[in-house]
Amino acid sequence: MSITSKSALGLIKAGANLEITEAAGFTSASVLELVKEAAERGVHITIHASKFTSTTLLGFVEAAPSNVTIVI
Repeated sequence: MSITSKSALGLIKAGANLEITEAAGFTSASVLELVKEAAERGVHITIHASKFTSTTLLGFVEAAPSNVTIVI
């Protein structure tokens, strides 16, 4: 069973830290929304880099520098 980005957002709002793999299939816009919410909630997101461009990854980090880890 896969988790939708909406479900992931609910988990973040509940205080969960998340790891987003390529298998999640989230768009960059969805991940950015999750990153921003994580910053607001003070939780952490780990993002696997293989699906996103370096520019997109930089955007994630710039949105919430202390709340994002990129796995290369």
